[in-house]
Amino acid sequence: AASDVYKRQRLAKAFEATVLGELFYRMRHISDMRLNPEAAQYSSPIISLESCIKPSDVVIRRVGSALAAYVSEFDRQHPIDANMAIIRGLNRYDALWLTYCLQQPVYVDYLEQRIVSTDMVRVGLSKIKNMPLGPKPQEFNELTDQYIACLETLYFSQMHLHELREQVSKWLDEYLKNNSIEWNKKQLKTAWFNAEDLTERLDFGFSEQSKVSRQLIAIGGQYLTDLAVIDPQNNQILPERYQLVKIRDLKPNLTLSENLATIDENVKKTEKLNNKIKKVKKRLIQKNDVLISTFARESKVLWINQKLDQNTLVSEHLSTLFFHQYAGAYTLLLETPLMKWQLTQLVTGNVQSFINLSDLANITFPQLPNEKAADWHHELDLSLIHI
Repeated sequence: AASDVYKRQRLAKAFEATVLGELFYRMRHISDMRLNPEAAQYSSPIISLESCIKPSDVVIRRVGSALAAYVSEFDRQHPIDANMAIIRGLNRYDALWLTYCLQQPVYVDYLEQRIVSTDMVRVGLSKIKNMPLGPKPQEFNELTDQYIACLETLYFSQMHLHELREQVSKWLDEYLKNNSIEWNKKQLKTAWFNAEDLTERLDFGFSEQSKVSRQLIAIGGQYLTDLAVIDPQNNQILPERYQLVKIRDLKPNLTLSENLATIDENVKKTEKLNNKIKKVKKRLIQKNDVLISTFARESKVLWINQKLDQNTLVSEHLSTLFFHQYAGAYTLLLETPLMKWQLTQLVTGNVQSFINLSDLANITFPQLPNEKAADWHHELDLSLIHI
């Protein structure tokens, strides 16, 4: 009996650590027929349950939209959340064929059928069980082997990216610790400030950021405006046809969505669409641009390390940073907790969500040695080649 109590306690602790550490897959991790993990999901699993994924599983998103992902042997075997389902027991060839079929419009329409048009999509388990499935062509087996080989390459590239991010975070933590720099991580907004840290806004968040900024500058740190041009301008005329990048198009693995919205200025569909078209920035995205979300609650950043093959613009809620050098290295720094914290301190408006472009100039970076910056920039460029 005592041993059973001990086992239950261990399981409870492991479950709590899994939840707190976000060591599980959410619906947003399903994309492009595979699991697209974030930093937390690269950690080793600390719990073993029936809801933990296994190789050759097919994971289905059940709420909002019907999406499916094939689970490879390279995916960490964490549990899934309650809005997803697992199909288990197929071999790798049949599992990938099922995943492929579930992405086809006829299957998506079948699974997303609503009783009322305004209802949210909820994919029932009985609908999945009764779903007819077309026969798998024999030639698909060879394609499966090729696809899994590509997944292996992708996995090791993503692991390299994860390790690089960990390296950057570790360096920054040591840098801050050695220089005795801390920031207020508490929800309670009360603190003593030096007069020099109070900004003309008399805002707690701005004062907190100003204090940390002053400490960083004192030991060689630099403002964003010293390192990059914020939203560079030109007199370019809006192209008649272009791709539009929105916040949601910035993926966790530092890539752009493959399904960017295409806007044709000659096609005027609705007044609502026309209003959306006006809310873009006219400068075309260029190689080495860094895109950053001004919606601080959903902090996202992306380095454009290759020239895009089509005219592409960004929406009004993204800011473009053009770093004078080492854009890749500063992208990695922008992902760290310190930089994300600075962004959240500078939000304005009634809902305290967005950052004014003028306030981005207050973002302060630690002093980064050129040798290390060049190394991180190069390593990130190598990682993104196969992602």
